Amino acid sequence: MSLFHQKLYMGDNITFIKAADYIKELVNYLKDSFSLNNNIIFQTDIEVSELDVAQAIPIGLIINEAITNSIKYAFGKAGGKIKTTLKIINDSYLLKIEDNGIGLPKNFNVNDRSKSLGVSLISGLSKEIGGQFKISGDNGTSISITFPPYAILM
Repeated sequence: MSLFHQKLYMGDNITFIKAADYIKELVNYLKDSFSLNNNIIFQTDIEVSELDVAQAIPIGLIINEAITNSIKYAFGKAGGKIKTTLKIINDSYLLKIEDNGIGLPKNFNVNDRSKSLGVSLISGLSKEIGGQFKISGDNGTSISITFPPYAILM
């Protein structure tokens, strides 16, 4: 939240926030928050220039939850890679957080909220920004959210 406020008030426009700066700083903050001994490689690929401020907080929370889960559960001592992507696809944005870790358990049920509080949180935040949430657990874990470029006011 403090990173969001910092980016918002440092900018010239309080309606939008620079997506690349915001996401890269959030990823670096998460990287620095854990004692990783450099065994996890972080990559970002941000094509979107600005985010609507009404979307920036839920997106930041989604990224925080997904990366934190990857750091905690996806890798052993050997480490791995976490990639965060925000791209323009047709008339929508695609947010993707993926790792090359162990993936999801074979019996993982995305709808079992008691066993996947983080997934439930990401799903709810995806709906908040008008997005469609998908998760895959093959060859690592991949979380994808497709959402409109501007906040939908209800």
